[in-house]
Amino acid sequence: MNPFTEDRLEEEAEAALVRGAQHGDAAAMERLIKLHQRWIFNVVLRMVPDFDEAEDLCQEIILKAFLRIGSFQGRSRFRTWLYRIAVNQVLDARESDCERTLRASGGRFADDSFMECYLGQEIADPQAIPCDLRLLAQEIRIKCMLGMLVCLDRKQRMVFILGGILGVGSRTAGEILGMSDEGFRKALSRSRRRLRNFLFDRCSLVNPAKPCTCARSIRANVQGGYVDPLHLVFGAGSSSAIRDIVCDARRRLDTIEFDRCQELYLDHPFEESPDFSREVLRILESEDFRSLLDAAPRHRPPDAVHAPDTDRTATGID
Repeated sequence: MNPFTEDRLEEEAEAALVRGAQHGDAAAMERLIKLHQRWIFNVVLRMVPDFDEAEDLCQEIILKAFLRIGSFQGRSRFRTWLYRIAVNQVLDARESDCERTLRASGGRFADDSFMECYLGQEIADPQAIPCDLRLLAQEIRIKCMLGMLVCLDRKQRMVFILGGILGVGSRTAGEILGMSDEGFRKALSRSRRRLRNFLFDRCSLVNPAKPCTCARSIRANVQGGYVDPLHLVFGAGSSSAIRDIVCDARRRLDTIEFDRCQELYLDHPFEESPDFSREVLRILESEDFRSLLDAAPRHRPPDAVHAPDTDRTATGID
């Protein structure tokens, strides 16, 4: 289910789940977590291009959101409130080691002479690598393109992930980011243009004149430990492509011009999320945590969930 474009869960049903979660119903809370965790994880994974770091941050986001669920007053859809919390948490997180490394090394890959030396002249020998070279090339392509998103600052990256990759409409994305519809569309156009220019200087998928190809870079990436042939992170064929998940949303974005750069990101797998519901509920129901709550002032959760305006006070975006 695409929470941004599909309303399989009617507002009344969603409101009932939220009320249940606010009153301590573990089943309602688990249902809400499972509805949204995959989407939150895929947003975080593209902001923090390291699987383990993304998993830790995603669990932290979900735990924080459900600790605050009593403050949700129903002035927006629950999904908008939840993703605003996720966005704030990601934008405010300390820059990861992976982000710093990618930012520091990005300039070298625009230097064709450096890339010629780095890649060498020989294609990897299939007999010397214990993995299908096509799967390795795909792993490198996905990891490299996730890394190239770091050329955008965090706010630009989030704009591109929501609007350019996951197909979130400008109204919903603007509400999540605290921007107007028009402001979001302009920001999306700028982020797409900057990313396209960055890839054009480095990537043969966008600019065929560039020396770096996924197949040619296999040997260097394996030797450098960037990919492990025995432990591929992005399972080929095990996840649907993003375009298959967001195709309906993509057709609706008729004000946005799609180009080769964006098409490449839509081909990436939409990753399965670890199930955070059991661990989050275990923490929330633990004796230590309940003791902490008992010692804190209590706020009675609202008995009803309404609709329109955005719950800005719960998330910190002005």
